Amino acid sequence: MVAAVRKDPKIGLGTCSTVDECYTDEEIVAIIRDEKIGSLDALLDSLYSMENIWRDRADDALLAGGEVAIWGQVTLDSSENAAQLDDMYRGYVEP
Repeated sequence: MVAAVRKDPKIGLGTCSTVDECYTDEEIVAIIRDEKIGSLDALLDSLYSMENIWRDRADDALLAGGEVAIWGQVTLDSSENAAQLDDMYRGYVEP
């Protein structure tokens, strides 16, 4: 199932998602084990939900006037880089 996650076009390798950038294969296996996930669809639903939580947190920080570092790149200030943030990060991952 981990290989299928890594190939997923929404959160897999090269997508710059939290799953892509921050989760090791071992951590994904732990999620499968800890949540007793039995299918790829259930795993993707769980990982999409986690991704959306991270996106919500970034949006909340920016709406509060703060800054948030995205994917180890630049620090985006909401007043100066909202368009760049929209292009890079906003929007939910739909199943």
